[in-house]
Amino acid sequence: MLGRTAPLPLLALSFLVVPVVGCGGGGSSGGGGSAAAAATAGSPAAIADVTSVRLPGASVLSGDVPVIFSVADPAGALATVAVTYSVDGGGSWHTATPAANSPGLSDLATGPAPGVEHTFIWATASDIPSLAGALVRVARVGAPGQTSSQAVIDNAPLNASVRLNRRPYLQLTQQTSTIICWRTEADTDSVVEWGPTPLLGQAAGNPGSRAKSHAVEIVGLQPGTTYYYRVSSSGQPVTARGTFTTAPASNVSDFTFLAFGDSGTASPEQLALGRRMATEQVDFAIHTGDVIYPYGALANPVGEYNERFFRPYEDFLDRLPIFPVIGNHDLIALLGQPFKDVFHLPDNGSSIAKELYFSFEWGDAKFIALETTGLFLVPVGDHATWLQREIQNNTKKWLIVYMHIPLYSCGSHGDSAVLKHVLGPQFENGKVDLVIAGHDHNYERTRPIKDFNRDPAYPGLVHIITGGGGAGLRGVNPNSRTATAVRAHHYVKFRVQGDTIHGEAIDLGGQVIDAFSVQNIP
Repeated sequence: MLGRTAPLPLLALSFLVVPVVGCGGGGSSGGGGSAAAAATAGSPAAIADVTSVRLPGASVLSGDVPVIFSVADPAGALATVAVTYSVDGGGSWHTATPAANSPGLSDLATGPAPGVEHTFIWATASDIPSLAGALVRVARVGAPGQTSSQAVIDNAPLNASVRLNRRPYLQLTQQTSTIICWRTEADTDSVVEWGPTPLLGQAAGNPGSRAKSHAVEIVGLQPGTTYYYRVSSSGQPVTARGTFTTAPASNVSDFTFLAFGDSGTASPEQLALGRRMATEQVDFAIHTGDVIYPYGALANPVGEYNERFFRPYEDFLDRLPIFPVIGNHDLIALLGQPFKDVFHLPDNGSSIAKELYFSFEWGDAKFIALETTGLFLVPVGDHATWLQREIQNNTKKWLIVYMHIPLYSCGSHGDSAVLKHVLGPQFENGKVDLVIAGHDHNYERTRPIKDFNRDPAYPGLVHIITGGGGAGLRGVNPNSRTATAVRAHHYVKFRVQGDTIHGEAIDLGGQVIDAFSVQNIP
């Protein structure tokens, strides 16, 4: 099911974003407000008070939390302080409960400003059993003290009655929306808590639903913005917080993405590549097809997708949206029905060929994904009209096409004569900047190919084959069109930057087996 954003009540989150109040207000990542700044430079510090207070710099705190503060007294007199907290932006203050191992707050050593540092261990679970934004103030009796920056305290326990079958993964992320999907072992409600800060504060989905497969759409977002989220059920969190970042503004030509394909075997090589890709800091990923071998999860759609797709990539699917194109092995399973059930892909306006081809935009780039096993071998029909319109009406600087079966390949499958003549003229004359494909289990980059465009100024079109995602490798037989070809498990990292795309093919050991750049075709 797909639930849209709805205003659901949460656990007293009226304080969502509160201003820092108090005298000073040091950052939670270090430092603090300093009353010592009032002392004249070069003169003895005439101050008897707490000079700074800070909390750990983590985005979310829980359990026993150290509160680090400094106390100054020009005479070195012993000091007694109190530690209080507020969850309503400083409107009311409460005594913080000390942890069993916390040092006392009486007869503390002092010295000239900035003073002597001490630590109080706050048992936050005793005072904030769920979720709140908190300020902490440390002060001597009769003095103003110092107040920390706001910290997010979250002691809400995970809902132990809900077991995940599939961890959250992002789909169809756009400038103002995204879809968060997950799967549970038993039927549960479908709710996602989310917000621009770790406090979350908003909810989307349907608390009255009952399903195992969940898809919740979050709308009303801002372009190029990072948000926090977590799955919840029956008012309790089910997962830890994750983050997602929306697609950037339409004029942005600086972003990164991964491309890989022919992966779904659960081989050691696929798992190793998955771990390496999880270390990459990129914006999204595309998959060039054959997500699940050998029959597209025909026998066991849930189990095979979990084993051969979700578990290998679970360390990045919860923060990076992925846009896969269907491969020939994926089509074997009921014309790709398990593929369609798992992924939420852009609408192409076709009820028959839904999700078999589509386009999406990211910044100043358009990506077009094509099913080249059968559909786009045929030069006429609704799909052909759609492609012609997508190319002709493109207004983006960059136009990138990806597919499973390639037009050109020096791998074991070789070229596709039909695809070359059906798609080649459209790509070259339509100013496509780059073509990415899979199918052959190797890496290949062609030289710029110019078979159909007769313009002397046309530089030619580069084709990339990335089919080394985990399935068994095959040989290569380079020809005059080949710039480089390597029999290796790998993925490709792209950076779109201004008028240039920089690419690196990276193997299992993290070595760059090819580095290249592609210039925009004006």
